[in-house]
Amino acid sequence: MGFFNKLLNKKKSCEEIITECKSGVFNAYSIGIPTNEQQFNATLSIAIALVGILNDLGKGQLNHLIDEVSDTARSMTNNLTFKIEDIAENEEEIELIISEMPSFAEATRDMRTNGGALFPILFNSRGPKLVGDIAEHSGGPLGAPGYAAIIIGDMVVGRDASKSGFMTVSMQLMQTLPELIK
Repeated sequence: MGFFNKLLNKKKSCEEIITECKSGVFNAYSIGIPTNEQQFNATLSIAIALVGILNDLGKGQLNHLIDEVSDTARSMTNNLTFKIEDIAENEEEIELIISEMPSFAEATRDMRTNGGALFPILFNSRGPKLVGDIAEHSGGPLGAPGYAAIIIGDMVVGRDASKSGFMTVSMQLMQTLPELIK
C-alpha cells in the first residue's frame, strides 16, 4: 500500500503547479481559450505573486523555491509570441522593453517577440514593487494570497474586470502553496 500512496502523493513539478494555477485563474475569469498575451500575463503575474508570498512566508528561507518559480515561469513563456505594444502596460514600459532588448534586435513597439525575451525584463521591472506590495498587504483577511490575487487579476483581465474572480484566485493560490512547498 505504501507504494501506491507514494504514487498518488508524488510531488508535482513547479511547471505543473504553475499550469494548474493558470488554469484556475482562467476558469475564475471565464477565459476559455486564452490568448498568448493572457498566457504570458498569467504566468508572469503568478510567478510574481508566488515569489511575493514565498518571500513573505519564508523570510529568506525559501529562496531556492523563489528561484525555481521564476526560472520555470520564464521557460514556460518561451513559445508565446506577441507584439511588444500588446504586452506593455503603458508607453513607459514600451520604452523600457525596447531599451532592454539587445541592440541587434532593433526592437520597435510593433515588433513580435517571444515571452522568454520579455519575461526577465518585466519580471525585474514589475516584480520588486509588487513583491513589496504583497508583503505590505499580508495582514488582510486573506493575507498575502488575497493581495496577490488582485495583482494576478489586474494583469490578466485588467483592473475593472479583476474584481469578479478575486476570491476564486485567492483560493487557487492557497491551494497552490502547499503543493509548491512540499
